[in-house]
Amino acid sequence: MRLGLRAKRLRLLLIEDNAGDARLVREMLAQARSAAFELEVRERLVDGLKVLEEERFDVVLTDLNLPDSSGLNTIEELLSTGLEPPVIVLTGMEDDEAGLRAVEGGAQDYLPKGELSAGLLERSIRYSLERKRAEEELRRSEEYHRALIENSKDLIIVLDREASITFISPYVENVLGYKAEEVMGKNIFEFIHPDDVKYAMNIFENAMRVQGKPYNIECRVVHKNGSWRYIESIGVNHLSNPYIEGLVINSRHVTERKRLEEQLRSLSLTDDLTGLNNRRGFNTLAEQYMKIAKRQKKPFSLLFCDLDGLKEINDTLGHTMGNRALEEVADVLRETFRESDIMARFGGDEFVVLVTDASAGEMESLLGRLRAGVDKRNASGRLPFTLSVSYGIAQFDPAEPEPLERIISQADSRMYESKRAKKVPRKNSP
Repeated sequence: MRLGLRAKRLRLLLIEDNAGDARLVREMLAQARSAAFELEVRERLVDGLKVLEEERFDVVLTDLNLPDSSGLNTIEELLSTGLEPPVIVLTGMEDDEAGLRAVEGGAQDYLPKGELSAGLLERSIRYSLERKRAEEELRRSEEYHRALIENSKDLIIVLDREASITFISPYVENVLGYKAEEVMGKNIFEFIHPDDVKYAMNIFENAMRVQGKPYNIECRVVHKNGSWRYIESIGVNHLSNPYIEGLVINSRHVTERKRLEEQLRSLSLTDDLTGLNNRRGFNTLAEQYMKIAKRQKKPFSLLFCDLDGLKEINDTLGHTMGNRALEEVADVLRETFRESDIMARFGGDEFVVLVTDASAGEMESLLGRLRAGVDKRNASGRLPFTLSVSYGIAQFDPAEPEPLERIISQADSRMYESKRAKKVPRKNSP
């Protein structure tokens, strides 16, 4: 009450059956310098509880041993009523332990009667009011934030150092079908898709090393019914905060958004990341060119190219670096082949190129340029990973024409033969 106790008259209730002790308390309160007190006295607990229901008091002073109650039962009875004013316990000289237990049970303070003084009593009242106010403010703040969390459309999770769930908001039932108590204490990686676990672990380990820095991740998590849901999350390390002591993750359910994005991609002819044709665009252009090649009896080559080690790059360096590796491959293809050739990112880590009007010698020269483009990027030292590709070639013979799917399949098979024979060493590191 540093704001000035004397600005207001404080009403105190004293529950005390010893008239001498009650008189002593009244005399001490009269000596107070920083506040004015009005004291009501009741000798029995039942009478004290009754007047508390009928009137308002700022502080309750009580002896533990009364005619109708004794020991900690007195505090329990007082607090069980939802009592608002703080309680200060008055104890005998031999009752220090009981006083401490009373404070543990909810009393704000205890004062041995034999050590009581006007100054000590006044300070205890002042500090008890301050602590009670602070507790009420904290309670209201907790209720406010709890309401925000419980009504949030985001999923809020707190993980400890071992990635065990120490808190999860009730919205988990809307996103994943589990009740909060079903997942509390479990390891978060139990719920993440096997293909995303290594990547998620890498993000978790990085986040746990750096205080306060936000880390983003998008991954698949399992619903209680066994299906997979996409969630987009941002996590911040609050281990040093004694009220949290964990990694706080705010997650949003984005499965529907991913579905719509996939629909839009399926309608597009261009790959968003690399700017090359996508599978749909490639098939459309390649089928048109095949008709011309058949009619004019022109052979062509088809290159099927695969980025080596994309999953490891994603897992160890993150998806941003994985995307960069894909963009580097796309740039190498643009530098190697001509505008008349049909280039595409076929999906994931796969690329295809339909090479028009190239003899066997010209094709070998193009492959040399492809290898040189990859080597140049690795030699530059600007990539935090080793760029490596495997490829296979198939030919279209107009004398014995085969469907486009068959030609792609042949090139794909030869690419995998090349990959197995190469056994590319990985040098990627965080």
